[in-house]
Amino acid sequence: MFKKILTNKGQGALEYLLILGGALLVSVMVIVIITSTRSGAGEGAQEGAESYDALIDQTIVQPIISNTVCSVSDGKIIVYYTPSVTRGVSEYCLVLDGSYDLENCSSDQPAEFDVLLTEGQRYRVSLIAKKGNIFSAPSSPASSCTAE
Repeated sequence: MFKKILTNKGQGALEYLLILGGALLVSVMVIVIITSTRSGAGEGAQEGAESYDALIDQTIVQPIISNTVCSVSDGKIIVYYTPSVTRGVSEYCLVLDGSYDLENCSSDQPAEFDVLLTEGQRYRVSLIAKKGNIFSAPSSPASSCTAE
């Protein structure tokens, strides 16, 4: 009878140690999974931020035209505009009646463009912001002026 009591106590202690060992093993596995997931998420977030920065660097916000003057006597179109908010925009190129002229660009404020104009004709004028080799879409809506 005495042996039976000691054997039962030993079995209870062994079961208790197995339960503690199992709980410790599960805890270690959970900690490993959580820490590996965090580092992966951090790398993913870093890649996402880099992609976003690259997208922003290649996206150019259009300038906003406030007024245009078409002067036949001077042979110029003068465009008053609010510059693009994009960093690194160096010049603004003329879009006249939907035709792009990427060689006729200006960095002045207001921008002056040499153009052959016909007196009394109405022109639609837009600007394209230029940043290196990248161009924005034409400013919209197009401003208009009548050559005088």
